[in-house]
Amino acid sequence: MNEIKQLGEFIRGRLQFIEEYCKEHNLDAIEVKDKVFAKALELLDDDEEKKEYFRDRFIRGIVLPTSFVPDWVDRVLLESMSHVLRGSQASLYTHSSAHPSIPFEAGRYNARRQARTIFKVLFRDKKPDEWLTRSFPIIYKKCYGDETFMHSSIEQVSENWYKLRISNKELEKGNPIDCDTIVGYLYGALEILGAEDIRILHLNCATIPGSQTEYCVFDIRWNFPG
Repeated sequence: MNEIKQLGEFIRGRLQFIEEYCKEHNLDAIEVKDKVFAKALELLDDDEEKKEYFRDRFIRGIVLPTSFVPDWVDRVLLESMSHVLRGSQASLYTHSSAHPSIPFEAGRYNARRQARTIFKVLFRDKKPDEWLTRSFPIIYKKCYGDETFMHSSIEQVSENWYKLRISNKELEKGNPIDCDTIVGYLYGALEILGAEDIRILHLNCATIPGSQTEYCVFDIRWNFPG
């Protein structure tokens, strides 16, 4: 697996999502964060080096939006958030925007937040199709690295219907949970750009262990009143 450095802005968004989720569900944000961090350390098992890094940067330190952290951090955070916020028996991910999960909602939240802040210029005055074909690849590369979108593609099937192919199976953080955040991010972005009846399906997943497919394929459809 290839480890990349992920922009701290995305990781900070996960932590802010926890706070927002707690507000909406009348939960103690400090207590929930403590549980998420404890679960993350548990998931890291016997990897003492990663555990110490996580303690230094998240439990004892801070993450700046302009800093870079290993992408495995996001994977561990997303999984621990799912266990704590939905419970250990809940599904960790989904293949459809019709059945949102915690990672889906975290991705959706980041899209809404970043559209107002760090990436607002990439959202401003964009129609959904313009954003998907022009802005999304830029944002994706900011998150995963420039080389990650080299062999990916966005194909228009018909009006307001696209197929997105992404090759991320070699990333250390690449797994279905992370794919779920992509579904959520796409949904949240299209939502704030005025799209309606948004339907996103994760048709093929290259990150499932043993998968023989090279690309994750996302089917993206919406209606647009404008």
